[in-house]
Amino acid sequence: MAAAREFVPRLLRRHDRASLEAAWYLLSPPLAVSVLSLLGAAALAWVGGSVWLLGTALGLVALLALDIVIALLSARVEARTWLALCAAPAYIAWKGWIQLRAAGRVLRARSDFPPTPRE
Repeated sequence: MAAAREFVPRLLRRHDRASLEAAWYLLSPPLAVSVLSLLGAAALAWVGGSVWLLGTALGLVALLALDIVIALLSARVEARTWLALCAAPAYIAWKGWIQLRAAGRVLRARSDFPPTPRE
């Protein structure tokens, strides 16, 4: 979050493709957070009984998975890279925990300083 605040305005002022891509990378959530958000949405849709929303959320998760597979096939990665994907569920859970803690710190930092009395 701090890196995005610091670098995105400077990157956007440069007006070239590489800077725009770097700004987009800093502003977009990590893939693990996107997957975790979609899985959370799928769980809420399932609990709420919305088959359409459940299908949409799971379809988007499948689309992200397909994107990863296509990228790995295009890059012709080694077998050990494919095996590393077995750790993805644990990584996604860990990344979700880290993001929740970071969001909590940001929210707490805003509430640590009470408003200054005005005269």
